[in-house]
Amino acid sequence: MVFPCADGAWAAGLHPHIRQAYRGTSLWLSVAGVGDARYNAARNDHVASGRPVACWDMGYLGKSKDLINCYVRVSINTDHPTHAMMDMTPADPSRWQALMRPKMINDFYVPDGPVVVIGMGPKTHDYLGENDWEANALRKAAARFPGRKIIYRPKPNSKHTVGQPLDAVVWPHISADETLRKVLKGASLMVCRHSNAVVEACILGVPVECEGGAAHWLYHRGPNPTEAERMDFLHRVCWWQWRFREMGPAWQFLVAMEAKLRAAGAL
Repeated sequence: MVFPCADGAWAAGLHPHIRQAYRGTSLWLSVAGVGDARYNAARNDHVASGRPVACWDMGYLGKSKDLINCYVRVSINTDHPTHAMMDMTPADPSRWQALMRPKMINDFYVPDGPVVVIGMGPKTHDYLGENDWEANALRKAAARFPGRKIIYRPKPNSKHTVGQPLDAVVWPHISADETLRKVLKGASLMVCRHSNAVVEACILGVPVECEGGAAHWLYHRGPNPTEAERMDFLHRVCWWQWRFREMGPAWQFLVAMEAKLRAAGAL
């Protein structure tokens, strides 16, 4: 991620320097994966100094093994775009159409279907210090929806994946190997801390309860938004996702958005 990001910054008129350790000498700091303790510490120091940080991570939508077309998401200072960032993001559908044209909006929702609880990865657990989140969420879901099937969907390849020695969650219904799309088909609700999976649920029309992430901007109003509200969110969130070959426009967007946010007192 480092070299395409640096090339894009050059293309946007910035002057990037690739470093193995934080020096704090530049206007912008760019980090890939703030769940890493070193990167998070650098982010916090840079934000405290009043300067912006571009926080890159795996994309919300789409996957590709081709690095030229690899999708990454970005936010300014925070792990995910805040409500203020989403408010200021254009609802222009051109990014959605460029990134997700083959993907159609769906309605997988079944009112009395299973409730799917989405797990977090080990880095996120260490980062947030919430190792009991999944177990607590599963128990709460079972108490709220007696008689309804509650499915635990661990993050792939995480310590919470069934059968691994570090598995901390014991639950009768675990779906670790099926695709997320298959798990969500016929579901009545997705519950998660904050996850890219929420965006998939939004596309599929499955109601969501989440505590953070970009989609909290949509779902804090209620778990079952209208199709028009879902599309409005999807159009906006695509402006926070870019391919490696689009890093020049990505940086142009970030610089312009940072200026708007700072002028509005939202940073």
